[in-house]
Amino acid sequence: MSTRDAISQKTPLASTSLVSPAGAGGVVEVEKTRKASVFKGPDGTLLELPADWSLLPPGDPALTRRVKAAGLCWSLSERRGRKVFSQGLLAPTARIERLKRELEVERANPAYQKKLDAGRERRRAEEADYARDFAGEVRGFLAFSKTFEAEEKALARRVADHATPVGSGTVARTERIPIEERAEAAVIAWLRHQTTTYDDMTIPRVKGLRREVRRMLADRSRKVLAAHRVAAGHPATGCALCTALAAPAPAASPTKATKTAELTGRLDTLVATRMARSPAATNAATPRTGAPSANPVEPPARGAAARPLPAPAPTSVPAPRVRRWTDS
Repeated sequence: MSTRDAISQKTPLASTSLVSPAGAGGVVEVEKTRKASVFKGPDGTLLELPADWSLLPPGDPALTRRVKAAGLCWSLSERRGRKVFSQGLLAPTARIERLKRELEVERANPAYQKKLDAGRERRRAEEADYARDFAGEVRGFLAFSKTFEAEEKALARRVADHATPVGSGTVARTERIPIEERAEAAVIAWLRHQTTTYDDMTIPRVKGLRREVRRMLADRSRKVLAAHRVAAGHPATGCALCTALAAPAPAASPTKATKTAELTGRLDTLVATRMARSPAATNAATPRTGAPSANPVEPPARGAAARPLPAPAPTSVPAPRVRRWTDS
């Protein structure tokens, strides 16, 4: 039976005292259903939201971590196509409000800001160390000959600068594969975009075709790298890699956070512009004084009866549709 049929037929829902395998606490992954107060558990069980629970929207990682650590809660997600988006955390309202007040008091303390600054400096140092380590792994994968040692250093630096920033969304940021495989994949990706016409290709939307094109270009890139692992030199003008390294380094691509801030600023500007051009804003900004209208309404003379205003022109308004319900 599907979730929709179970909800429509009012199938008895599972008890709200669901606990995770860890015991009395933990996080249970749930998904939305067609009913606002009913959610689908990881095993397909329908769970009814307790009356004293509420949603904590995403956006405050510190508060989210504390709510998760304080006891049982549900992690709400929504599936759109093949992607899953987090919608926040479902937890007891009293717990959310209590931890929110505690966090507000803690954040008001100047020592908390110093702690945040220290954490940012620590993460910045860790990211710098990771960028250096990643560049070293890239050089280890390249293993160019002494003839192309300068090209090896330049390529490793460009690949690391492009792939290691937080929020770049590149393969260098994943932890699912070893760093050696990350370095190789990052080099192949950089060569695909910088030494081939991949970005200008029009690839039909056929299943597996794009993957096949990327595999073909990866084989070409490996042949280019192999040509730099031998001692014999070659003209830079005929080498796609040497030509790409001779060109100025492209500007750093914006991270996801930068893109989000830029789009938010554009949206705010667009909303402000449209509101300024709206009829309500125009009427409010237009002064009452000025040239008379084309058909002014003259006031009645003193002692004369007031003339009624002309009736508005009839407008064609469609009659409302009435749906008649029967018991049949």
